[in-house]
Amino acid sequence: MQPDHRNTEADRAAEAFYGQSDDAFAQQVQEICRNDERLIAAFRRTRAAFLQDRGTPRV
Repeated sequence: MQPDHRNTEADRAAEAFYGQSDDAFAQQVQEICRNDERLIAAFRRTRAAFLQDRGTPRV
């Protein structure tokens, strides 16, 4: 059995960032990336993997 790490500070931070609404996430990423499409794509892939792992995949 694997330990439950969902309550770590890093996991809570990831949940707050990647688990927010689609619109809020898109706005924050746009501000962080300053129109760098490669960086935006990396954030989107990471979020998709995070949400899928959590059991709430997005299209």
